[in-house]
Amino acid sequence: METDEEILARLNHEEAKQYVGGVVLVAMLMTAGIFGNLHVLYVCVFRMKSSNHRVFILTLATLDFITCVVGMPFILVDLRNPFTFTLVAACKIFRFVNYFICMSSALLLIVIAVDRYTTAIKA
Repeated sequence: METDEEILARLNHEEAKQYVGGVVLVAMLMTAGIFGNLHVLYVCVFRMKSSNHRVFILTLATLDFITCVVGMPFILVDLRNPFTFTLVAACKIFRFVNYFICMSSALLLIVIAVDRYTTAIKA
């Protein structure tokens, strides 16, 4: 006879099988995001002259890098343990961080669009 823990582990494994595609996609995006954003940060810090565009790009790359280093590993753990992830505080903190950074990125893109629009009007 199976214990409750064994049943939960088996059900968790069966449920996690359905998310393999998502796990692979997030892992690939995380890897590409880490290397890509490090490259962008290197180029912007050491190769670009100081400007508004440089600050916007650095901020956006930093936010995206934080998402790749902090948020995406959490998503991977969450997808691998759909029934057995029980750290409530960690879940709330990481969800907040993910949503906050995504909203910050979206608002920054709006600021960039407005800046480019006003720059184009002046020219």
